[in-house]
Parts: sequence; C-alpha cells; structure tokens
Amino acid sequence: MEHPVPPRRFVQLVGVDLYQNRQPNEKYPKEGWRTSKEGNLVSLRSLEGCVNDVELIQGFLDDHFTPYERSILTSSPSKYPNIPVEEEHRVPTYQNIKREFDNITNRARPGDSFYFHFSGHGAMVPKTEQSPFQGGRTDEASLLTSDYCYGKRPVRGWKLNQWLKKLDKKKVQVIVTLDSCYAAASWRYEGTVRSPENWSTCNLPGDEEDEGEDEGEDEGGG
Repeated sequence: MEHPVPPRRFVQLVGVDLYQNRQPNEKYPKEGWRTSKEGNLVSLRSLEGCVNDVELIQGFLDDHFTPYERSILTSSPSKYPNIPVEEEHRVPTYQNIKREFDNITNRARPGDSFYFHFSGHGAMVPKTEQSPFQGGRTDEASLLTSDYCYGKRPVRGWKLNQWLKKLDKKKVQVIVTLDSCYAAASWRYEGTVRSPENWSTCNLPGDEEDEGEDEGEDEGGG
C-alpha cells in the first residue's frame, strides 16, 4: 500500500541592503549604467534592515514551520565599495531570483506551499514592449534588484505575477509579502529617504529582450 506524500513547504526570502552604484570597474563598465530621462546616472540609496528582516523571518520559520526548503538571497555591505558580502550566486539579481523561482516551480507538487518575501527598493519604471499593460499606464511597479543601477533587470510586477501563476496552476498554496515602495518621495524614520525623490529612469536594451519563458501564460498585473 502506497503512503501519501506529505506536502512540502518552499520559502524564498530576498533582502537588499546594498545597492551597487557609481563605481565603474571591469565587470560593470560605465556604459552599462542606467540613466534618468535627463541623462544623469541613476543611483539608489542603500538600505538598512532588509537583510535583518530576512534573518528574522527565517528564525520565525525555523521555530514554527520546520521542515521547509529555503532559498535565501541577500545583499549586505562589505568593506569594499559596492561589493556585497555574499557570493555572486546568492545576491538578489534578477537572474538569481528567477533561477530560484524556476527551481521551486519545477519541483513543487499540488498541495505544497510557497512563501515569497522581498525587502528592498521598489519603484515605478518605464514599460517595455512585453508589458501586458499597453494602455494608459506609462510606468509599472517593480522590485529593484541589487544591480539595477548597473543596467540589470528589475523584477516587474507583472513578471512576478506570471511566475506566481505558474505555481497557482500547479495547485500550490502561495503567500507573498512585499516590503518595498513603488512611488517617489516615500520616507522612513527621521526623514531618511527610502525611494529617491523625483526619481526617473530609462529602459536599456536588456529590458526589452523577450525571454520567451512565459509564452502562453495568462497576462496579469502585480
């Protein structure tokens, strides 16, 4: 007699304290940086507390929801400018976040659960040709990755929605918490700017590339 397979818990936690800005080097040449609509270099203030949030959530899950399978992506300041403490494959870049999502999606079964948390900057960024919102919206809410200012992709709200829909179609219970802004002039304690005030940015060629992995998926917003 076969025994039923117990449901599994998957967790993906993302916390971005260090945002990499304005330090050209061989890996990230100046030509690849983002600029504003006025042509100025885009920069993001690094944050405090996002990595700590991830650690606190992980501790809570360890105490109350073991066993579970976790993926942790964080960006913490080091003694070197713009270089995180974490190894490259554990930093919250678009590619790393997507890789972990894909890994969980491929392994998850009906009845499993998935919890996703993001702590970091959010902003309204220009639409791409792949955006499902081609009407009146000129910008769309996105989660900003640690290397966004180096010209790398953000996680756009509608893209996150597509990833989550894949899990939902597999009958996986999905829970999401997002601790991020998407509008300018958002403030934290003591007047510290969390999202840049009067901030604008432009898309780069890489933003317009069609990955093709979501063809046939229902469109949706974040």
